[in-house]
Amino acid sequence: MENNEQGGKAMHWFVLFVAVGKEVKVKDKIHNLNLDGVDEILIPTITRIVLKKNKKQEQLETLYPSYMFIRANINNEMVDRIQRLEYVYRFLGLSKQGSYELPSALTKREMTRIFQNTDYYRETNPTELLQDNFATGDYVCITNGVFKNLKGYVHELRKEYAILDLEEGVHNKITIKLYNIEKIN
Repeated sequence: MENNEQGGKAMHWFVLFVAVGKEVKVKDKIHNLNLDGVDEILIPTITRIVLKKNKKQEQLETLYPSYMFIRANINNEMVDRIQRLEYVYRFLGLSKQGSYELPSALTKREMTRIFQNTDYYRETNPTELLQDNFATGDYVCITNGVFKNLKGYVHELRKEYAILDLEEGVHNKITIKLYNIEKIN
């Protein structure tokens, strides 16, 4: 999930908006274009346990219907060729870059939030991405859960958790998942 480099150029994640239910077809069509600079194409999925005829079965569901994520070193020609494919609507976040439009890349934090509940996240375990966003002593705010809106300082980082020294509340220190806190400047 990280922004790697391929051939000395930075790879970033971009969002592609496509027709509902056509994500796999579009993914195959992009692979068939053999574009230089496309590193990975993801359709976020989650495995759910459903009960059918009194038996538990695993069912794969698309987490964000109509959206695909492409890690690439994007250029004008690539954007144009991909957007001309059948079932493709557009890249999200297009903005004028000189005489042509390029999509905006997602940040590491955005990618972590998008993928935190997916099978891909569980397989790659990108805790280093979360830890890159925080350091001991950072002033943070809790964004989810019963401690929402409480503020404190990062006391210690452990894998995908942070131990916080809270400014107020019953507990002085709590342990919380990194994706449930946000740095305050």
